[in-house]
Amino acid sequence: MMFLQSILIIVILAIARGDREVAERQAAMKVDQVEATTKAETRKKETLIEAKRRKQEAEIQEETSKILLSKAKIDAEAVMVAAKRLNYERSLQASNE
Repeated sequence: MMFLQSILIIVILAIARGDREVAERQAAMKVDQVEATTKAETRKKETLIEAKRRKQEAEIQEETSKILLSKAKIDAEAVMVAAKRLNYERSLQASNE
């Protein structure tokens, strides 16, 4: 009888150890899953931040280009006005001579 009890205790301990090992593996898998999910969410957020930064940079470049174009148009108009003025002054000088 004592022998059977000893065997029964050994079997119960083996089952308990097996259950514990299964629980440990499940806990480790859960930790890995949480880490993977966290990393994926972090990458997603980083990607969204980078996309937003690039969009803002593109908008700034677009506005800069518009400003430079306006400046170039103003400069061109100033050159045209100066050329017309110079032409007008020459025509006045020619008519006075």
